[in-house]
Amino acid sequence: MAPLRPAQVFLLGLKRNMQIQICDWTGIEADLEHLAAGLRAGLPLIQPFPALALLDDPELQRAAAAAWIREECRANDSKRRIAERVFRRDELGPPASGFVYCCFNSTYKILPDMFACWMRILVRVPGSVLLLYADREETRRNLCQQAQMRGVNPDRILFAGRLPPEEYRAQYRSMDLFLDTLPFNAGTTASDALWAGLPLLTCAGSAFAARMAASLLQTLGLPELVASTLGEYEEIAVRLAQQPAQLADLRQRLAQNRISTPLFDTQAFTRDLESGFMRAWQRHLDGWPPADIRIDRSP
Repeated sequence: MAPLRPAQVFLLGLKRNMQIQICDWTGIEADLEHLAAGLRAGLPLIQPFPALALLDDPELQRAAAAAWIREECRANDSKRRIAERVFRRDELGPPASGFVYCCFNSTYKILPDMFACWMRILVRVPGSVLLLYADREETRRNLCQQAQMRGVNPDRILFAGRLPPEEYRAQYRSMDLFLDTLPFNAGTTASDALWAGLPLLTCAGSAFAARMAASLLQTLGLPELVASTLGEYEEIAVRLAQQPAQLADLRQRLAQNRISTPLFDTQAFTRDLESGFMRAWQRHLDGWPPADIRIDRSP
C-alpha cells in the first residue's frame, strides 16, 4: 500500500511573524490556499488553487482559479452568542431619539472619500449620529476634526468602547443601520451585525476585499442593500433614515432569512468545504492543473 502523501492548507495569508517557510517543506505533496483576511498570498511556492469564496462578477472569477462554494464568501458560526442584555442608547453614546448609523470596522478602513460620504449623509439626515469604534484618542480627535471640516458638528461623531464579544454583538440591536467601508469591506464585523439582526449597507468594488459584504447580503436575499457607487450608497442611507417602514421591512426579512438561508448554516458550509478539498486533491492526483470547481449547495 502506497504511503499517504500529505497536503496542507495555507490559512494565514501574509501576516506579521508568520512562518511561510513551512509551505516549502518538501514532504508536502500539495499546498492549497484558503482566503485569509480577504487576500491571496500570491506566493510561487503555494499552488494558486482554492480560494474558497464567491466573487460574483464573471470578470473577477476568471482572474483566479478557485472552488466556488454556494454564494457566501466565508464560514459563519451559527453558535456565536449574543448577550441577553438590552442596551439603552444613552449607555452606548447615541441620544434616545434620532437615527443612529454605525460602523465598527477598524479605523484603517475609513478612507477620505468614504468618510466624506458619511458626512454628507449626516448633513442630509438632521439629528442623526454616527457611532464608530476607535480606541486611540488621537484617532478620535482626527475623525472629529475631519467631521468639523466637512460641516458636521463633532458631537454627532460618537465612539463605542470595548465590550466582551457577547455584549458587543448585543449592542447592534440598538442601532439603525450599519455603514460599511470601501474599498475594504467589513468581514467578521459584517457577519456579527447581520447575525444580531442589524441591516448593513455596503458598496461593492472590484476586488475581493471590496465585495465581502455584498456576498453576505446576496446570500441573505437582501440585494437592495448593495450599492454599486458611493452616490447610490449615499442615497440608500438617506432614504432608509427617512422611510422607517422600509427599514423595518428589511429588519424583518433579515430576521427571517438569517435562519432560512445558507449564510449561517455552519454544518452545510463545512460539508461543502470538505467537498472542495476532496475534489481539489483528486484533481491534483490526476495530474490536472488548477481550475474552477463549482460546489452545489448542500441540503
